Amino acid sequence: MTFTDVWMAWSRADVLMIVAIGFVTLLLRQVPLLRLVLYPFWLFNTFIHEFAHVFALGFTGRRFRGLVVDPNRSGSTHFVGRQGCIGVSAGYVGTALFGGFLIMLTTADLSPRAALLLIGVLFGVLCICFVSNCFGLLAGLCIAVGLCVAGSYLPEEQAALVLLFLAVQTILASFDSLFVLVRIACSGQPHQSDAEIMEDLTAIPALFWAVAWCVLAVLILVWSVTVAYR
Repeated sequence: MTFTDVWMAWSRADVLMIVAIGFVTLLLRQVPLLRLVLYPFWLFNTFIHEFAHVFALGFTGRRFRGLVVDPNRSGSTHFVGRQGCIGVSAGYVGTALFGGFLIMLTTADLSPRAALLLIGVLFGVLCICFVSNCFGLLAGLCIAVGLCVAGSYLPEEQAALVLLFLAVQTILASFDSLFVLVRIACSGQPHQSDAEIMEDLTAIPALFWAVAWCVLAVLILVWSVTVAYR
């Protein structure tokens, strides 16, 4: 992948529309009432973050105990034993990867309606299998039903817009979480964040991990858009 590939992909009109959707979303966040519209998408990001932890725990042989998602968009994954570096890093890296996957899905041969329906079904199954608190399970199933309804009844053009909007919101929520993580690391105040857990495991400052995950998320975004639209 060359610089020319990146430039040609990011200068396309449909990619500029992605950027425009992101910019409009940032403006909507400043309006309290309109922020409610974005709330399910922020919760969706929290679920993806925690599901990434769950898969990493399974990959590294840890025993999973439960996943909790709270109304304030925070989440936690409980397990037996000491969490390793892969499990800790999986949340932010996994969310960025999933956002990139959704971007690539918007230009794939798969029908947008089928894509939304598939995401909704898989998301609902994951919630039933892993979420252990009432709010998290109810919210997750509502999101899953919403995705399935969109995939079942919307015309292809509108389903494509919903899929694109979901992709942009996932990426924005991922960066928003990472920026909060960097701010926490810079403050020096004790906070049980993933970056501080990594500091305990590796003796490398939490700020390094927060910035490293931000850089990696940017690279994933650039790569996914370039591959999808070049």
